[in-house]
Amino acid sequence: GGGGGGGRPWFPIHPQSPDVLLAPAAVALAAAAALGASAFEFDLSGYRFGWRQIASAVAGAAVVLATLPIVTGARDGRWGLPAIPLSQSLAYTAQKPAEGSFRMLWLGDPEVLPLGSWGMGGGMAYATSRDGTPVGTDNLPGPASDATRTIVAAIGQAERGDTSRLGRLLAPMAVRYLVLPRQLAAGDAGGPQRPPPAALTRGLASQLDLRLLPSDPAAIVYENTAWGPARASTVAAKVPVDPPSSLDSGADLSGGRPVLPGRGPVQFAGNLPSGGQVLVSEAPSPGWQLSVAGKASPRTPAFGVANAYQVTGAGHGVLHYRTPPFRYALVALGIALWLGALQVLIRLRRRLAPRAPAGPASPVGPLTPVAPVSPMAPVPPVAPVGAPTPAPPPGPPGPVVDGDLP
Repeated sequence: GGGGGGGRPWFPIHPQSPDVLLAPAAVALAAAAALGASAFEFDLSGYRFGWRQIASAVAGAAVVLATLPIVTGARDGRWGLPAIPLSQSLAYTAQKPAEGSFRMLWLGDPEVLPLGSWGMGGGMAYATSRDGTPVGTDNLPGPASDATRTIVAAIGQAERGDTSRLGRLLAPMAVRYLVLPRQLAAGDAGGPQRPPPAALTRGLASQLDLRLLPSDPAAIVYENTAWGPARASTVAAKVPVDPPSSLDSGADLSGGRPVLPGRGPVQFAGNLPSGGQVLVSEAPSPGWQLSVAGKASPRTPAFGVANAYQVTGAGHGVLHYRTPPFRYALVALGIALWLGALQVLIRLRRRLAPRAPAGPASPVGPLTPVAPVSPMAPVPPVAPVGAPTPAPPPGPPGPVVDGDLP
């Protein structure tokens, strides 16, 4: 729920990469299943057969029945998707390295968009994919930013008839293609039909810098003739020396030269020509840093949706995104929390582990005979207090010595 809600405005948490919420969700689901099995094994054993056991059996059967649609959907591996998706008919839009990186803008009903999207009102949604048709990671687009919301404002101008140069407005965001699908499947295959609003199609048809391309009947495709690469040297492009901080009327970037190739997504490198500017079509942020021949190039926001760097000399350039230092502290905190949870779990398992029963008593050996006790001598009677002490009995006569004679 958090992964899907992260791209919605009503969700309180907006992670930059919503898929990080999927791992805790999987752990919580596994823990819930384990707790249910543990309660059935230990807690219910102390009760007689009754409604508790019946409720547990019904819950287990409900879980099994709930998996049947999953088994049915996974039978052919397509999960109900069309056999020939619309994106397959747009394979010609794949990036050509010599032309540079770009974005595709998708507009239409969210039910027929083949990727995760942001709402734009009126039952419409918009989304972007990089360098061609969507991939798996495009299903979790993350939260909308000020740069992406600028797209909505530009489309609104074209829909109302306030501009005839929508391509110039989208060029600083490296938007090359605009796709308006009416269904998920290619061709005339069956399925829900969600055509775009007539006001939007009329507004796009009246733009002077959008060229309608022959395409599958399931979608309307335009190419922006004013587009420029996502990382471009603007030596030959019609870009002011100091680009405006807001989008204004946009710019024609068709003369931009693609530079800094690479798959990224946070580091690119390549040789740069001397002079001019390097325009990077990423959300303005001081985290994006460009160094040429080992020297940092100053950055300024451009058009409110991009970054511009002044290049004074030719050399090897490296563009990278500097991760904030507190991110590493958060990673360390996460590792510490996981280790603490593991330690608590180990202690609980030791405490709940059944104790081993006491072993049988050791056999007793043969008894050692005890020597008989000799009878005690008779004790003489004790005289009462105050009675005269009796004279001792006469003993045998002792030897006679000379001094004893009379």
